[in-house]
Amino acid sequence: MPTRRVWLLCGLFLACAGLIQLIGRGTPVPLERPLADFPADLASWRAGANEVLPDRVVKVLGVDDYVSRFYDGPGGPIHFYASYFSTTWGGKSYHSPRNCMPGSGWDVAKLDILPIAVNNPHPHAVRVSRMLMVKGADHQVVLYWYQGRGRIMPTEYSERIYRVLDSLFKQRTDGAFVRIVVPVSQNRVDVAMETAVLFAQAVIPVVNTYLPK
Repeated sequence: MPTRRVWLLCGLFLACAGLIQLIGRGTPVPLERPLADFPADLASWRAGANEVLPDRVVKVLGVDDYVSRFYDGPGGPIHFYASYFSTTWGGKSYHSPRNCMPGSGWDVAKLDILPIAVNNPHPHAVRVSRMLMVKGADHQVVLYWYQGRGRIMPTEYSERIYRVLDSLFKQRTDGAFVRIVVPVSQNRVDVAMETAVLFAQAVIPVVNTYLPK
């Protein structure tokens, strides 16, 4: 059964990619303002150093804009990363943490979908991907999701499906990828998880203000 599911997912990916090619490019849509202007003060967190990616990395990622920043606050340090594609036409595609982080030496110890309550602009629930990563004695909690075109999509699969639909009905394939990484200190995975969730609750409404409507 697992093998059959893998083949079905592979077929879904190929079908989505083919449909996007047939439907059209999707009109490039710029951000409301650059991600470099993302707030330095966010709820109880204060920004530390910005991470500037090498030009070759930005070129490989194919992003139109990004912010990579460390925040300090309750529960310890947080690494926040958000990137934006004005369109995913022309070979552009999101790089999944499921593939990228294991490639840098981290193993996925746990992977699931986590519902999160967000109160701004009105109370509602969203779903994000949650990973527990392990490298030797080090652990970290990772939350990530895809945000744009009025939606939050927890997985690569849901993002691709909605990308096809929005390319067809909205002529848009723009969107953002958002990732939060919290190191686990003193084996307190629960504390790192709570920190990641609280930060996500603060981040999601702010990201929306940068994205095109």
